[in-house]
Amino acid sequence: MGVPVPRDAIKDDDDMCEVWASNWSALTAFLAVETQWRIITSGAGAAIWLGLDYAAVDVALKRRGFDDDAFIAVQEMERAALDVFARAG
Repeated sequence: MGVPVPRDAIKDDDDMCEVWASNWSALTAFLAVETQWRIITSGAGAAIWLGLDYAAVDVALKRRGFDDDAFIAVQEMERAALDVFARAG
């Protein structure tokens, strides 16, 4: 998704990378709503990413016990992801 990862955070023997403890809640919240994207597809199969469906995001986060700070973090990650999607398209 365009997030720079330091080379020393990537282990050669697998596809894992380190996540700082201060970012763990934000990452798990973002992954908890990864299926809630609003996307439009064209007849040619191209996708236009509109953003997250906030009604669905709110339900998913509340059911999993996340707080308002997690929602704010998800929005920040959403904006970064949308920038990457726009450049890729």
